[in-house]
Amino acid sequence: MYSQQESYYSLYRYNMQIVNPAYAGSEGNATLTFLNRLQWISGDNNPNTRVLTFSLKRKNNIGIGFSLVSDKVFIEDQTFSYVDISYKIQVAENSNLFFGLKAGGNFYSTNTSVLEDYNIAPDPAQTEFSRFNPNFGAGAYLINPKYWVSFSAPRIFNVNRSEDLNIGSKDRVHLYLGAGTYFKLNQNLKLEPSVLVRKVITLPYSIDFSTYFNFKEKISLGFSYRTKSSFSGLLLFKPFSSMSVGYAYETPYENNINRLGFNTHEILFKINLFDKKQEEILNNDEMKNDIPKKEIEVDSDSDGIPDKIDNCPDVKGTEENQGCPLEEEAPVEETLVENKKINAKQEKVDLSDKEYMIFFNFDSDEVKGDINFLKIEKLYRLISDSQAFNFLIEGYSSEEGSNAYNMNLSERRANSVRNELIKMGVDPLRISIKGFGEEIPIFDSAKQKNLNRTVKLSYIDKQ
Repeated sequence: MYSQQESYYSLYRYNMQIVNPAYAGSEGNATLTFLNRLQWISGDNNPNTRVLTFSLKRKNNIGIGFSLVSDKVFIEDQTFSYVDISYKIQVAENSNLFFGLKAGGNFYSTNTSVLEDYNIAPDPAQTEFSRFNPNFGAGAYLINPKYWVSFSAPRIFNVNRSEDLNIGSKDRVHLYLGAGTYFKLNQNLKLEPSVLVRKVITLPYSIDFSTYFNFKEKISLGFSYRTKSSFSGLLLFKPFSSMSVGYAYETPYENNINRLGFNTHEILFKINLFDKKQEEILNNDEMKNDIPKKEIEVDSDSDGIPDKIDNCPDVKGTEENQGCPLEEEAPVEETLVENKKINAKQEKVDLSDKEYMIFFNFDSDEVKGDINFLKIEKLYRLISDSQAFNFLIEGYSSEEGSNAYNMNLSERRANSVRNELIKMGVDPLRISIKGFGEEIPIFDSAKQKNLNRTVKLSYIDKQ
């Protein structure tokens, strides 16, 4: 007879830190996850597993977190408590490899008072005991926009649960290998298949095959199959951008077990504890850390911020303002020159300058960041004061993804900027949009291709 020793999870894709410490901090921000798994609900003293994890990205490519697992089965009560730490290495432009370590242990106890005993003589094996078993684990996690791969051993040592009793019962080493990918079926729908293989010595392999259909990053519906075990229906819903709610219903596929009603419910809550502004600051810091040193040698304005990540490379600025001067700190001469350009109704400004470009995050059409909104205000003033011209809003993208998808993405980016300008009062008849996708890159250098995720304006002479 074979049986599981540690808990399975149907929603493992959203709870990876439990089995892989390298996942800590990989989501970028402070993330708190709670999971409750009620197994075999029709049985007495059925297994109940509760999970609490926390992870946080820190500076210098470090991620930290902790994980707590409470697992109660019949007379056994276990609590796994671990501290997780990870380190990130950028192995390609959009690929990061995380290495992680776990340190902690397992608080294990039994309550034999509930056992019925029909023998007159006492049974020495029914002695209650408790013990803390220290352990540690390790893992690796590779992720990029197209796929992810995970390998880990969350507990490396075989540990006897008691030195005197049940010497055949050990916490055995578990090995996990997982992988997943993403397919864009259309603008709003993605297919997200994944697999998780689990191996424990002396036990057969256990493999989970899962597939989600993700609609607009708001609702994910899917199903899962675990070999020689069960089927699961999966649901993940994001009521807010900072919160995810997941549910899984699992049922055995063997009729002899299924008819006993041994079904399982699993509920997950995940919360991003940072607000949107803090998230953008962290993402900007991460972008700076991800640029190889050989790419950040040029600093034209000597403000300590390389041109590669300086939105105002010709004017000294501050790091918190992405290389641009604060509005109140802008040099007087620079302001006078710029105002002169903007106020000259018949004079064209060089709109190919980064000062007039709106930059976007990877695979996003949402205008974000104080710098971008300041630039949109500048474009609004320029359009308002340049009545002799109409304007074309041009959208671009980097090379990731298909040509058709990138063309659509670039049009959506251009439309986002157009909507912001209309909100500020620009006449919609004076601004039109066009998407160029990846076909006509603004920046040809391979080192700068991420800057092609942008929108810029060009003049149109009025007829």
